[in-house]
Amino acid sequence: MVLDFIRDGAERGPEGGLGHWQGSHQLWVDTLYMACPVLAGFAKLDGKPAYLDDAALQLVVQARHLQDAKSGLFHHMWDWQTGQRTDGYWGRGNGWVLMSLADTLEFMDRKHRSYKELRTMATKMARGMQQTQDRDGLWHTVLDDHAGYAESSASAMTVYALLKMVRLKVLPGSYRKPALRAWSAINEKYVKDGVVTGVSAGTSPQSRDGYGKVKVGSQTWGTGSYLMAGSEVDRLR
Repeated sequence: MVLDFIRDGAERGPEGGLGHWQGSHQLWVDTLYMACPVLAGFAKLDGKPAYLDDAALQLVVQARHLQDAKSGLFHHMWDWQTGQRTDGYWGRGNGWVLMSLADTLEFMDRKHRSYKELRTMATKMARGMQQTQDRDGLWHTVLDDHAGYAESSASAMTVYALLKMVRLKVLPGSYRKPALRAWSAINEKYVKDGVVTGVSAGTSPQSRDGYGKVKVGSQTWGTGSYLMAGSEVDRLR
């Protein structure tokens, strides 16, 4: 079972952060969305507060090593053996973090000891995302490099997370407007004959230039994040 592996089988670093695979010794932002929604959801289903604590721990540990203090954005990977981390702010990676925050905070009481820290994390990220949104309303595969291509899965993930955290009153309502701008742009530019396009392929941690060379097309994570964003847009009607 996935939950059993997360809790008892997966590699963990010295602070309890989950390694991206066995023996990797690395925190990847991708890992957050593989673990946090599962842990938070089962915390409620099984009545196990420790699972929610673990979801919060993953976010806190990753923020400690990967969140930029000034921009609020996340780097992709940190290696706990070498202390090295990747440069640049990968768009979809930040989408994974935002969605993990939204789906963890959904199950977290405001009195939880980690609520304030996660809300502060989300506020810093949302501010950084708003500052890197392009003129069309989209986000790019490297967030602060608008010479590189805009990327639809990063944009859809951000739409979902911003709208959900506004609904949960984690973020102020002012973030609804940039999210809906992005939603309109995604539909105008990337949805063709029922297929979501403009999605970068599988992306490993690499240089800033490397992210811009990843091919784009249609991918399941792009379609899934588009549907999730649409579910939040539909709640506004």
